[in-house]
Amino acid sequence: LRARKSIRMNVFDFADDSTGQRIAAQLLEAKKKHPKMTIVLRVDTAGTLLNSCMDKFIDDLFSGDRIGAVVGRAYEFGISPFTLSALSSDPTSFYALSETEQKNLKNFLFEIATPDSLFRINKSLALLKAGGIKVVPERNSTSKMDHSKVFAFDGKVVMSGGANIGDHYSGGYENGWRAQKEYMRDYMMVTRGPAVQLHERLLFDDVPIVKPKVLTGKAVSNIRVLHNGPGRSKSHSAFSPERKQITYAVYKLLDSATTSIVVKHAYLMDSSVVNKLNAAAARGVAVTILRSQPESPSL
Repeated sequence: LRARKSIRMNVFDFADDSTGQRIAAQLLEAKKKHPKMTIVLRVDTAGTLLNSCMDKFIDDLFSGDRIGAVVGRAYEFGISPFTLSALSSDPTSFYALSETEQKNLKNFLFEIATPDSLFRINKSLALLKAGGIKVVPERNSTSKMDHSKVFAFDGKVVMSGGANIGDHYSGGYENGWRAQKEYMRDYMMVTRGPAVQLHERLLFDDVPIVKPKVLTGKAVSNIRVLHNGPGRSKSHSAFSPERKQITYAVYKLLDSATTSIVVKHAYLMDSSVVNKLNAAAARGVAVTILRSQPESPSL
């Protein structure tokens, strides 16, 4: 890592595998070399526990004196202890559950995922916290997940896209319960210049508000950083344009396309998007869709 002043990272999943351990070691080394450096890592608690270490998470639920409360809560969500036991020994059995069972299980696990369990299970994150790195475990629900993946360095360079931290995002599954699945195909965009500050301010409260003159002029006249979710302002309703900037921008672009639309997305389940793609094709626009087969049943 060549950063000297600040590293700010926001991920849905920080896996405790060879990739996660390597990144953690680099962050600790950076902190050692530059003690005054600001290093902030925000992770989604449930996203990490469910995405890369579901088996360890479920084992943890059944350990100690928590089992009674866990089983009771599981029944409230319509989940049998036998289902949890099966997932502990073979997490891939999740995909054999019905759609309703999967939804109930996710709601249950998101409900009981806590920062304490995250640091107990994920040794890489525990080491970072012990080493003086500011690790912020976001505890959300299935309706308020922090799904952003943003890596900002020194306020000058930002990488954003779809990749989390883990072996499955860096070329393949070396071990763990996901080893039987294919690696993720993903990409990240690198941005330099004033747009970096715009991007950082949406996600990190410790970033100072820059003077307006820094973010004006021809260099940034065409820059817009869009986001879904509350951002810094939580005053807007959940379905207002201010809370769904990406969604409404996509709608507008789909409606205005005249020659071609190319969509590459793992999840394409928004009925409005599907309808707008059909409408575009009907008016003569060439529509191409690249998707993950199991993830888009509505198509």
